[in-house]
Amino acid sequence: MRDGYDVQARLGGSFKRPASVHGYRPDIFAAKDGKPVIVEVVKGSIDWPKTSALERYSQEHPDVEVRIIPPEGTWPTNNATAAEPRQRFLIGVAKLLGIGPTKDSILYGALICPPWLLQEIVDCIVKSDGSISLDITTFNRLMVNCRRPLASEHFFNWVFSGVTTIDGFEHAVDRYRVSAMWVFGNFKFAYRAFATSSKPEFEA
Repeated sequence: MRDGYDVQARLGGSFKRPASVHGYRPDIFAAKDGKPVIVEVVKGSIDWPKTSALERYSQEHPDVEVRIIPPEGTWPTNNATAAEPRQRFLIGVAKLLGIGPTKDSILYGALICPPWLLQEIVDCIVKSDGSISLDITTFNRLMVNCRRPLASEHFFNWVFSGVTTIDGFEHAVDRYRVSAMWVFGNFKFAYRAFATSSKPEFEA
């Protein structure tokens, strides 16, 4: 392509789509002389989880340059901010429930508990070293405070069995979302149908 870059982009035509990065597909992935560059055009505050994931990828791979273009179209900057484990967990919960998270309000429109109670719940789950200690009782406590019905044990085990890290939690949510979209096409309805069904219905 132009200036010798090999370009993958989320555009029609002859461009190949970029690979997914931490569950998100960047707008542009380009490479020249072995130096990769990721470019993301921010459409609004709803893009924060995506830019955060791209920044985390850049931190994990110092050879990758991440350029974030603000909505007003100013010059690209390296201004993405990677989410902390607690934020990553809440982003995962939002994705599970079909909520569009933003940095200022990750569970916007769903949360009914005060901030101190949410912090108490999350502190029981996300440990200081970034590990996850999630059981069905704590999960259901969180679901009730997100205006969602209690989940069955078979649903919880299907989605979260063996999850002990924030990476594992995110992967579990992404796997669930594929099944939810294939079967129901709607994350909010899928949670209610999957989580509250009897074991025979669920297995069927």
